[in-house]
Amino acid sequence: MIHILTKHGAKWEPVERYEFNDARRALLKMKVDYTVELVWIMSKYNSCSRASLEQLLKTPTIRKHVANQLPRINELLNEFPPN
Repeated sequence: MIHILTKHGAKWEPVERYEFNDARRALLKMKVDYTVELVWIMSKYNSCSRASLEQLLKTPTIRKHVANQLPRINELLNEFPPN
């Protein structure tokens, strides 16, 4: 669903801390592949800022969750289009 929405121009522009926390909690309940896919989608369609993704991925809990995929996530972040 996120892919379809972002493909058609939807943007994720979190402002409040709870928005990041809610997204993290949801990602922690899923397989790590979904976090990688989210980063890929957001990057591909420029659907949020790189800073927002970095904020989303900065906590120790989420970093531990994605530890095996961190090289791929960093690669996607490095390819993020300039804002």
